[in-house]
Amino acid sequence: PFLQFIRYKPKKIDKDTTKGHSQEVILKKKIHSEYHKASYDDGEINGVIDEYMEMVIQYGFVALFSIAFALIPLIYHLSNYLEMVIDRSKLLYMTRRPIQQSAKTHGVFSVLIEGISFFAVFSNLAIICFTADSFGNENQFVGFLWINISFFIVRYFIQEIIPNEPELALNIRNRHKVVV
Repeated sequence: PFLQFIRYKPKKIDKDTTKGHSQEVILKKKIHSEYHKASYDDGEINGVIDEYMEMVIQYGFVALFSIAFALIPLIYHLSNYLEMVIDRSKLLYMTRRPIQQSAKTHGVFSVLIEGISFFAVFSNLAIICFTADSFGNENQFVGFLWINISFFIVRYFIQEIIPNEPELALNIRNRHKVVV
């Protein structure tokens, strides 16, 4: 797709080609040319799922290993920006607009991101505790355990205090149940 983007040259509509043609004819030609573009999902078995999977894998690398090499977040930020530019050009100029399909959640990707975040806390904390000289050799594991336990306590209280759904959204949902 990137090579197609490089070769793509937008067509300029000059006044000579529109002379004598109505706006309806020009619009039909444009729709016809858009229809014959390649589908967004061609060549990809799963379509957008591959894009999500790529982002989850990238998030996993950043979350798990960013403490080992501090430039990883910057590199991935630049990579995401480049990917957005390429995907934008692919969606706007080279492929047909994909058919919209609504979904309530991100599905399995929410579970994957939550699991990666959970294990990232362990791995980053282990790297900090076992490589820092502030704990001493005999207290490294004890410090690691205490910090993990305090993390879980704070996480539990935050989950209990902050509701999953804002109160305004909950009120709107309850009103819709009564109306419908």
